[in-house]
Amino acid sequence: MPLQSWAATTWPTLRYERIFPLARRSRRAARACAALVGTVEYLIDPVRREVASRRIARTLRLPLRRARAFCRASLVSEALEESEIEFLMTNPDALAGVFSAGPDEPAPAGGTLYATLHFGNPVLAYLHLAWWRRLDVTTVSRALSADNPMADAKRRYGQRRIAWIERLARPLLALDGTSAAHARELILAGRSLFAPIDVPGDVVTRARDVDFLGERMRFASGMITLARICKAPVQPLDALSRPGGFVVRWGGRVEPSDDARMHADAFGELLAFVRELPGEWWMWPYLVVADEPRV
Repeated sequence: MPLQSWAATTWPTLRYERIFPLARRSRRAARACAALVGTVEYLIDPVRREVASRRIARTLRLPLRRARAFCRASLVSEALEESEIEFLMTNPDALAGVFSAGPDEPAPAGGTLYATLHFGNPVLAYLHLAWWRRLDVTTVSRALSADNPMADAKRRYGQRRIAWIERLARPLLALDGTSAAHARELILAGRSLFAPIDVPGDVVTRARDVDFLGERMRFASGMITLARICKAPVQPLDALSRPGGFVVRWGGRVEPSDDARMHADAFGELLAFVRELPGEWWMWPYLVVADEPRV
């Protein structure tokens, strides 16, 4: 079977239904599963690997060999989020022990957009707020519908994960035609939203170009624009897996202003995380560069 066909058909089943179940044994096993999955992902898609590696090398001014190491690390990071969630879904008694409050954790504030990236473990960043701290926060996520194509094994994993998150916290707010109005109602009622804001600008109807480590990149603009319309602050954060648990880190709060400034300030805070730990960010291959052909 050609590698491309194997990667599209056989590999997702191996990843989600053979390898990740091994992560249920322990967090150490989850890390081992992620290392294996990330390495396979790095090897089976040379186009994605080169696009990501060359972009990392260019934007961070690194030798290509080092950039490739960060590319592989980002694939391991994405797999680690999935494998550790697999562990926690099947070991509920372990969940409370992975959270802790850091010295820089801001006081709870209603009517806030908690903004993150596809970086580290965004699911645990949300559950830190909504389950561990018991804040009134709803996460915004793309629905697992027919227009979000994926392998059946990955879809089944995603459906189990969504059901688990909703049992622990509250129903997700799907990104569809009616969600913007509902999201606006929540913010205006003093409730908060949580969302990754680094969605590439070619898969949405509203996007804005943002300075990104010396280049102009196009990202979805809907959530920051919603915060501006509702005069809501934006609180950047991320969550990183560590052997002893998870570390939630906080960027500077972005106060309501005009669209351009809020986008620039929010991305500036979050992209400082990327500059510090480029191997934790998953979106390197998928970025849309302003005024350049899209890759």
